[in-house]
This record gives sequence, structure tokens and C-alpha cells, in this order.
Amino acid sequence: MPTEREPAMLPLLAELQDHLLVARHDLGRLATLLDDACAVLVAHAGRLASGLEGLRIDESDARVRLLDDVGALTTALQFHDLSTQLLAHTGSLLAHCVDRMGAEALAGDEEDEQAVVVAPLPGRPNPVTQAQVDAGSVELF
Repeated sequence: MPTEREPAMLPLLAELQDHLLVARHDLGRLATLLDDACAVLVAHAGRLASGLEGLRIDESDARVRLLDDVGALTTALQFHDLSTQLLAHTGSLLAHCVDRMGAEALAGDEEDEQAVVVAPLPGRPNPVTQAQVDAGSVELF
């Protein structure tokens, strides 16, 4: 690890650090939007379940449509779970990068070097192996 930084590198590191922080913030906002959408799905699922209680469906076409809707709802909830895991993983990775950049920018200044805390890298390289979300293709954990 070099002990001194070239003066031209510090503004570049600071700019990259700012961009990474903005990206991490945007991922957090996206996670909030996904959580809100999931809450709507759960509310609709509750109403669907309430509406289906005691309902007698003699038509096989109507029964198939309802089962398809329940399957689509389940797939959407699983998509939320997968997306949330990916967003959290990416946020942790960005936090680590931002902290490392800060530590590198302070390298050579022994007083500040001890005060820098670097967020750990996520434990696994990819928390989700799922590449697509189709009915019947989502792995349950």
C-alpha cells in the first residue's frame, strides 16, 4: 500500500466515493419502493383470500383462473424477496468500496488511518442464484 497519494488522485477518489454513495442511496430508495409494492400485493392477497372463503366454484375455468392469479401473486412475492436480497448485497458491497476508498485516500496519515472503519465485504459473492422469475421456476428458501 503506498504511503502517499498523488494530489491528482484525491479529487478522483472523492468523486468516485460520492457517486458510490449516491448509488447506494438510490438502491435504498428502490428497496423502499419494492417494499411498498409488496405491501400492496399482500393487502390484495388478504382480500383475495377473504373473498375466496366459502365461495363455491363449480366452473373449472373460473377455478383455473383463480389458481393462476394466486400463482402470479406468489411469484411476485418471491420476486420481492429475491430483489431485496440483491439490493442488500449490493448496498453492502458499495459501502465496503466507499469505506476502502476513504481509507486509501487517508493512507499515509497515520492518525486518521486508525480511525477509518471499513465495512466488511458481504459473505457470499451473490446471495441469489435465480436468473429469472417465472411461475414454477423460483427456488424457495
